[in-house]
Amino acid sequence: MQSGRSSFRNVHFYDASNGQLLGGLYQAGSVTESNLIWILGSVLFVGTERFTTTFTIRHRESGRDMTPSNNPVMSGHYDIFSDGTIAVTEEPWFPRMGSHSVSGREESFRKDVRQRDRKCVISGIINELAGVDWWAGFQAAHVFPLEKESLWIEHGYGRYITNTDDTPRTSKINTVQNGLLMNAALHICFDQYMFSVNPDDGYKIVTFVPDQWQIDRRVLDPVCRQPNDPNHVADDLLRWHFRQSVLANMRGAGEPVFETDLPPGTYKMATLRNEQKKREDEMKMESVLEAAILKSASEKTKVVLMVDAVNESHDMQFLEASLVRLANLSTNIHVLITATSTMSSIKHHNASALNISGKSRRDIDTFIKYRLETDTTLRNLAPDFQAESGYTLLRNADGSFRWVQLSLDNLSTQRSARAMRQALRNLPGTLRETCANMLERIAPDDWKVAHEALFWLSFTKQPLTLRSPNEIVVTNETSKTLDEDMMLVPPHILLEICQGLITEDQDGYVNLAPAPESHAQLSHVPVDNFARGYLTCPENLPLVREDHPFMTYAAKFWPQHGAAYGFGDPKQDMIHTFFATRSLPGRGNYGTWMQMLLRTTAGSNTNDAVAIDGTHPLYYAASFGMIPVVKSILASEPDIDVNAPGGRIGATPVWIASLRFNFEVVDILLRAGADPSIRDRGSELNVLDLLRMVPTRHRNYHGLRPILDRPASWKDQLKKMTWK
Repeated sequence: MQSGRSSFRNVHFYDASNGQLLGGLYQAGSVTESNLIWILGSVLFVGTERFTTTFTIRHRESGRDMTPSNNPVMSGHYDIFSDGTIAVTEEPWFPRMGSHSVSGREESFRKDVRQRDRKCVISGIINELAGVDWWAGFQAAHVFPLEKESLWIEHGYGRYITNTDDTPRTSKINTVQNGLLMNAALHICFDQYMFSVNPDDGYKIVTFVPDQWQIDRRVLDPVCRQPNDPNHVADDLLRWHFRQSVLANMRGAGEPVFETDLPPGTYKMATLRNEQKKREDEMKMESVLEAAILKSASEKTKVVLMVDAVNESHDMQFLEASLVRLANLSTNIHVLITATSTMSSIKHHNASALNISGKSRRDIDTFIKYRLETDTTLRNLAPDFQAESGYTLLRNADGSFRWVQLSLDNLSTQRSARAMRQALRNLPGTLRETCANMLERIAPDDWKVAHEALFWLSFTKQPLTLRSPNEIVVTNETSKTLDEDMMLVPPHILLEICQGLITEDQDGYVNLAPAPESHAQLSHVPVDNFARGYLTCPENLPLVREDHPFMTYAAKFWPQHGAAYGFGDPKQDMIHTFFATRSLPGRGNYGTWMQMLLRTTAGSNTNDAVAIDGTHPLYYAASFGMIPVVKSILASEPDIDVNAPGGRIGATPVWIASLRFNFEVVDILLRAGADPSIRDRGSELNVLDLLRMVPTRHRNYHGLRPILDRPASWKDQLKKMTWK
């Protein structure tokens, strides 16, 4: 299992130009201001054409600029100012496992290190039993990891070994100069880069996590580094380890820390590889999410990323760093976060942080009183105990509604007032601990059922009623039939099995946490209030938006939800029914929807009505990437003009789909006969011109190339045109 390093940090540094988190560290006392300036300038930051590693480090809390001195770095937040772009190194970090073995050259390595040091050179503890060759608790650690021998050979690190000849076919990785004797527990921490030795600062030991071993600011024992001893540890290898420790602990959100206390029989290297693959998969997922968000943030579309109660995240700093990175991708990406206790330190011109602790406290107090008065179990408690419960929950809530709700659910499940008092005295400190406690309360016989229910509710793309997870948890890949005898009895027992981690709302939908229902957007647009289309209120369109604020939201976002539904889905029928309203006066609900998208005013209503009358649903289905809808329209209307212009400027469906990177829709339209050579009236460009554009970070149309390379009828008209 792996965990992050950023949770230990008490020093954080940011790019002052955009607020992006660059990294941080845990300061146990050994890192001086001179040390930090050197680390940033020589290890973490790299020079570019616009950045020459010249910078100023300013302590945000005091406003003081850091100077090269032996003063310990103060905890807090630091803004880094530079005339150019701050570039963080991409130098690779190499995870490692324990490298102690007892075979071949490794046995000789171990004996040589023991003979030279005879003590833990980190803590200074002497092995009093060395004379009788007892070494329990002491281990010979490789400075450069043994399992990275291929890397050692590739980079020629054997050149740092000076006590042996250049014997052919030997890498010299198992010589004493690549070893240190240390306590067994410290060996594990050394391999995990939790501490290191800086040979360029008097061999000072620096810990990057809380110093439970009392070694921070100690000095590496001289016994292993006597310059006149040919077997002294190689300074260049210590530098390599220190540099790797800086990368692991101080860059960005930090690298993962891997579990070492594994069950008997576990193959540790296989476990490490699995953890590495898991991290790589996570990074790929992050990349996919970033690409999807960037795709949505087109030149004319703004994306607002809102994170509520960011302080409830167990890794708040990493989450904020990810949000700042996303805000840096495009000026159309904006970030809004709220915090209910600890105020966010996010700093970016496209990011806003709102502290709602005062308001949330009043709301939480109201919610607690309501539950104590209405819950079938809690309302029967003695008034004094009710008051005590309310006071205790409000005092410990720290702004978290979900924590309060789960804590009340826990109290309600107790069988007696004594058990409730015990639960009240042992309230978990965080939402994460609360959820962990709830998981632990699930009976072993119910683990499989709970796992299946929680898994499906985590990834479902549409709301589910209780019937759906009930069917999911009783079937598997071998099931042939499904009948009532297999179902859970009673159905609501699933909520009890999951110990409050699953709730049912007033509409009968089950959720992992309270959340707005996305399907409501699909049903809101076609209501009768808007059936008269652009005739609804032509003299005062803003009044319609003011009276129906959710209509504006639904008009923008239901197409994205509609794109997720396939053929045969009931929501598809709803979409086609909605499109059919364009036959009504004022183009019906379809006309109202287009008014919302066009932000029609009383002055533009006449011109917009012309655009609405002349725009086929295919245009907007292509614009929003509604692949199933595009296919359905083309299948149901074989004589449709796929090149019919639409919208205010009269663009073709294939042009608007290309412009918005909906390349799969482009492919469908071209196969249906769309002509990509038709020029857009507004820009005077066509789809072929997009492919000629130089790719940038925010605009890359090269996904069109394989689609346009296929033989097609429109090419017959363009034989004289050449394009790359």
